[in-house]
Amino acid sequence: MTWLWTKLAGYKTLAFNFLVMLAAIVAWSTTYDWSQISADHAASIVVFINVANIVLRFMTSTPPMTGKD
Repeated sequence: MTWLWTKLAGYKTLAFNFLVMLAAIVAWSTTYDWSQISADHAASIVVFINVANIVLRFMTSTPPMTGKD
């Protein structure tokens, strides 16, 4: 287990925050009325997320999850 803990250096906080966010999304999604979302609204959400990903990709110069400068 120690080798895994050492190998995860630099990723532990990221993994923890991802798991907390995932738990919050699951809790929220079980109570949300999904019939209220139209196809137009869903398409707008997807476009927004893709534009944000493109902007973030241009802001970085390293391969993802490498930590190399």
